[in-house]
Amino acid sequence: DRFWDFLRWDVQSQLQQMLRHEREEQSVVAVVHKKKGKAQRSAMIPAFTQPNLTGWTCGSYVRYRYPPKLISLAQQVLREAVKMAYGRNDVWNSKTYSIPFGFFHVRRTDTIQSCDTSLQRMKRFLNCSLNGPLTQAMGQEQPFPLLVFLATDEQDPSYRQGILKLLGTQQQRPTSGLQIHAMDLDPLIRSVLRRRVVQGTIPDWYLNNYVVFWIGKILSRKSWFLLSQRKARFCEDCARDTVEGAFQNLKRQQREQDVESIWQLPDQEGWGDLEFRDE
Repeated sequence: DRFWDFLRWDVQSQLQQMLRHEREEQSVVAVVHKKKGKAQRSAMIPAFTQPNLTGWTCGSYVRYRYPPKLISLAQQVLREAVKMAYGRNDVWNSKTYSIPFGFFHVRRTDTIQSCDTSLQRMKRFLNCSLNGPLTQAMGQEQPFPLLVFLATDEQDPSYRQGILKLLGTQQQRPTSGLQIHAMDLDPLIRSVLRRRVVQGTIPDWYLNNYVVFWIGKILSRKSWFLLSQRKARFCEDCARDTVEGAFQNLKRQQREQDVESIWQLPDQEGWGDLEFRDE
């Protein structure tokens, strides 16, 4: 209940801001639609100020966003991961949070019958997905391993370690340019939360699965690429195009920004601009 209070408060604050803009006549948008043969012009939130909230306007102007407190915690988790992965803080751009990282989500508890996520199949999936030519070339150019988070609902430690080992094998091949530092995300999030509780900066009820899940969700939204193995429609045998596309985008940004390394790229989507997605 307290977690959803975050979202309710955030929506309320957005509505208040919209109402204020509407009163100042700064938020009229050209939303024109046909109704009964007559063109109508809608203000930013016309329906929210009316008692008969029905029809196509219902909820159409609310843009859910992640609570700022959870975003701040996600940023701290990422900073902690960078320090653990590289043993140093100078690769972290504190102004833009532009560190590139990947995300691997494996869901098993309720979808294991619809998607084979056995270690044998995950090995084939990762070998195919992470060994594209552009990915390997970019790996050879960068001075640091690529941080990749593992998020899974599987509680078996041997399975989690098995996936981390499979990700880690990417850096052990002598012919491979891509180096990976794989990290189990949930334990890291819980460690950061426990530390913040002890410090007294957050209450102890933050230590629950929902908060851990949504912090992971925020990080998945900020990742350079997201590999997923969960439901039948997210159970492809190879996601090389996803990873290659991410590095192609990195290369394009590197040329446009005229920087020597992808580690110096500015953030293209601010943390506060992340749209809420429940998918």
